[in-house]
Amino acid sequence: MRERDIQAELKTAPIVLAFMGEKLERGLSAVLGELGGNVNVVSPHWVRFNADGTFVTKHGSMVFIAAAHEAHMQVWPLVSYAGPYGSSAGCPAVLCESSVRDRFVEELAQWATILNVEGLVLDVENVSANAKNDLVRLTEQLTAAMHQQQRQLWAAVFPQADFSPTLSGFHDVTALGGIADGIILMTYDQHSPYTGPGPIAAYDWVECNVADIVRRVPPHRVVLGLAGYGYRWTKQGDRWRTSVVTTHNMEQQAMPTQQASDTVQVWWESTENAVGKISLVQQYRLRGVAVWRHGLAHPNLWPALRQALAPDAR
Repeated sequence: MRERDIQAELKTAPIVLAFMGEKLERGLSAVLGELGGNVNVVSPHWVRFNADGTFVTKHGSMVFIAAAHEAHMQVWPLVSYAGPYGSSAGCPAVLCESSVRDRFVEELAQWATILNVEGLVLDVENVSANAKNDLVRLTEQLTAAMHQQQRQLWAAVFPQADFSPTLSGFHDVTALGGIADGIILMTYDQHSPYTGPGPIAAYDWVECNVADIVRRVPPHRVVLGLAGYGYRWTKQGDRWRTSVVTTHNMEQQAMPTQQASDTVQVWWESTENAVGKISLVQQYRLRGVAVWRHGLAHPNLWPALRQALAPDAR
């Protein structure tokens, strides 16, 4: 399919984005298989960068991109910060030093142009809130560089309501939503390895955050991030230790979405739960959904999302 045809199609259809891992041994078959016809954007985790603006990883597969385009999908590689994290690490040079930021933006935009991808998703997390204006500056520069090549930049942001301010305070969602082409609202994890057991993303919590975000960012610039996984919490002494569980495995075993005992609790996001949140996309007129991630979510999720977002489903 021609690039301009893909662009035109996405302007009129809700975004259904699948985040993917960086290893693409199964990636190509997924593009041609379970994702094909159901997803219109794929976001392989190809880029990780350091505080000094150098790259830990910067993968790319022209074969993968060509297959995605043939299957009517855009490719927006995920670009994530690799640390160091936390307020004690200070402000990363890639955010706070203009010369480092300039070099990073130029190299990343050139890479996106060479690969002929339609966009990037920028995901910078776990940095001190004192550096939030510096993230805005990086986003502004990278958006401008991508727009010069007729490409997009989307920013992944944390929820702002009933969420750790240590994490959410770094994301100035109003500014980021006004600069980037849009934001992906990561409505996960309500309960994480740091909080103890509970829902990954309860419906009421997600709705609270959607209602909050559309007061800050125009709805057509917001994509709702959905979880495609869960956690198993195991009590060891006074602490809970966690491990990730895949929706695929849990649904194959017909496991309930909640299990609880004195020593083990399992909470996970089922296909039914995820599809149920499509009503929020429609009610608040959001741009679409993004799922973290392929390989964790059940294959049935993708056609279910596409069907729920179809015009005749409203």
